[in-house]
Amino acid sequence: MEGELGFMSKSKILRISLKRTIAPYLALRASADRLFDRIESSQSKEAVIDFSGIETITRSFAHQYALRKQSSQKSISEARVPSSIKSVMVLSAKPVHMATVACRAVKPMQLLL
Repeated sequence: MEGELGFMSKSKILRISLKRTIAPYLALRASADRLFDRIESSQSKEAVIDFSGIETITRSFAHQYALRKQSSQKSISEARVPSSIKSVMVLSAKPVHMATVACRAVKPMQLLL
């Protein structure tokens, strides 16, 4: 719901504080899903996600965030993203080539043989 737990809507822009809405530690894909479910259910056509106070982010959260942002019909932007968080988000948003995944999966198996 708008106006509660870090969700503020001024005019037609939804402003969301992740620290207040989720926690300073962003870890679970489900947390990213809940965030985007609330954004999508909002009447606002634009959302600004405030990352101030965020201390850590997992690649799982960052990847799910990127997937949901890409598929959203809303205009979503980020504000006050710490450089350490930004680097994880950039890495997580890059597509992984299947050949790379296959090579990574084969190497540990070769060590066991």
